[in-house]
Amino acid sequence: MKYKSKTICLILFLLLASFTALAQPTKWEKLKEKFLLAKERGEYRRALAIAHEAFEEAMRNDQRKITWSWYFLGQSYSNQGQYELAETMFNFILPIWKKEYGENSSAVTIIISELALVYREQGDLAKAEQYSKKAIKLITQLDGKRVIWGVSLEKIISLVEQILGTNHPELASSLNSLALSYYKKGSYQEAEALYLRAIEIVEKTFGEEHTELVSYRNNLAELYLARVS
Repeated sequence: MKYKSKTICLILFLLLASFTALAQPTKWEKLKEKFLLAKERGEYRRALAIAHEAFEEAMRNDQRKITWSWYFLGQSYSNQGQYELAETMFNFILPIWKKEYGENSSAVTIIISELALVYREQGDLAKAEQYSKKAIKLITQLDGKRVIWGVSLEKIISLVEQILGTNHPELASSLNSLALSYYKKGSYQEAEALYLRAIEIVEKTFGEEHTELVSYRNNLAELYLARVS
């Protein structure tokens, strides 16, 4: 009996140790967090150095993270005004992510949005608008399952707003469509925020009497009724 008890204890110990090891963030994940923090603080040179380190770590130990390391490099180049390098990096990633995550994924949408921003900074306004409108179209096809690795809907919308402005009517239409998608899934909180933003854009752009407002407000009212029923 004592032998069996010791064996069971040993097995439990090994299982616990393996679970603990799995719960620990990898070196690459730690570098990712450091990169995001440096970027948020505006420490762009440090962020670039961390992105290079993350790429080297991915090459050694986790090749699935290589393209995300390239994405961090592209962001770093863009933040430092090295737009040609950023453009090259983002265009290299785009077809890979289309294949890996899908044509309509948030990962692809964020790359298209980043490219729109790069083209604007390079003075290519035609391309900037073209890519922004692509991103807007993709926004309407996003859902919670397609938000990958913190590439959130809010981040994508923020990038598009930088190109087209915060009150672009096409953005309002896309937000309304996306809100409807969330509503149908029962994600009422997300739907409400998107409906309210769409209504705000139309009110500021066209005024209180615009016909689109009737549709958007009806959608919002329907959502509120669904909440209380």
